[in-house]
Amino acid sequence: MRLEHHIFLTLVITAAIVTGSTLGVAANFPYILNQTEKSQSQQMIVQGQPAEAVKADTEANSPATSAIYGGSPVSSADVMVITSAEKKQIIEMLKSLGMTDEADLSAFIKGFQQKHALDATGLLDSKTLHFIMEEAKLLKVDNTTRQASLN
Repeated sequence: MRLEHHIFLTLVITAAIVTGSTLGVAANFPYILNQTEKSQSQQMIVQGQPAEAVKADTEANSPATSAIYGGSPVSSADVMVITSAEKKQIIEMLKSLGMTDEADLSAFIKGFQQKHALDATGLLDSKTLHFIMEEAKLLKVDNTTRQASLN
């Protein structure tokens, strides 16, 4: 086969792939749009509410159910979307670090950020979550070590 035939065959295959992809997206566009709107409506912005305040139907293993943030307006790039199960785990970690049930979630996060020299926004971003997880893990190891030494 000559080089021209290889090039022509490659172009025909590429055109078929692009056409097929375009037709696939166009045929399923209403479904894609519906799923996007459904996903956006399921995202719930929670301001200092305990995990029990999240609706029971969203707790049933539904991804992208809530985002923890403070009261300031943020863009979608600033908000970390988490599942309700992840939110429960985060709140448990925060409680192990001293947060009370009555405490304002964003105020506690802001205080934690200040204590650890992070940007004190009151928003739960990935860097803050990393520090929370590390501190909760160290606290748990410390408590386990103390209990083991008492026995």
